[in-house]
Amino acid sequence: MEKSANMFVPFFVFELPSSSDLTLRPTAAAMAVAQQHRQEGAVVAWRVLSADDARAEARTRVLSKGGLPGQLQVLAETGLQFGQYRGQTLQWLLGNDVGYACGVIVSHEKERESGDASQSPLMLNKDALASYAAMFPPMVTAVARCRMCEGTRSMRGLDEKLVGFGQHGHKTHKALYDARDPESRSYVQWIRGCRTGAGSRMHDLKRYVLARDEEGKTAAAAPEPTRASAAPGVSSSGPGELSDADLLSAAIEVNSPLKCRLYTLLFSSIVEDV
Repeated sequence: MEKSANMFVPFFVFELPSSSDLTLRPTAAAMAVAQQHRQEGAVVAWRVLSADDARAEARTRVLSKGGLPGQLQVLAETGLQFGQYRGQTLQWLLGNDVGYACGVIVSHEKERESGDASQSPLMLNKDALASYAAMFPPMVTAVARCRMCEGTRSMRGLDEKLVGFGQHGHKTHKALYDARDPESRSYVQWIRGCRTGAGSRMHDLKRYVLARDEEGKTAAAAPEPTRASAAPGVSSSGPGELSDADLLSAAIEVNSPLKCRLYTLLFSSIVEDV
């Protein structure tokens, strides 16, 4: 990535130096900004910018930093138009409060998936946040975990959905991911790293692929189950076989009840805020 682009990538904070999990906790800077907004309350009026004005403002910021106003750069400098961090840029948000960002994105994706095609300034601002976050694999993973822990639609709900574009458009998401031929494996690998726009078919496929990757990791990390003898009249799976429900339960357990409860608390407070 060129030097100009690196200036517009969030400084992510991970749980541990060796961990790939982003911390959900807000930074001290984020807490200070949120506190300031709470103190101001309704005293300070906030004018919501149109999508065009928000992009123009972002382009001006990019140019003032000596950057080239490409998609990444403009999204990074786009200002939030809502909530406790209104006025801060999307780049700032992902570097200071991933938990809040995940909650907003999950709520927004559910609205879009339910058929809400609103082009209001706030909805378009959330589209921009989702698109910017989708450029970074750690954020995609964090959002997928948030959806699982909040009890929202599992990515497995996309198993039988057709890819719908490109040379693999006739295949289902599951068939493409499970395929073992070199061409399919190469395409799935490319999808993992490509940039996608929120709401697009490619974005859905990328989210599905990364969620399946995460599912595989959690299943591999789960301890071997100790199988008791089945009670009379109760059928059991064959040796080593786990149902879909078992796998989902194991995944949530590995992600830890504490982390899921934290997602739940964050999500409920975020929905009230925005």
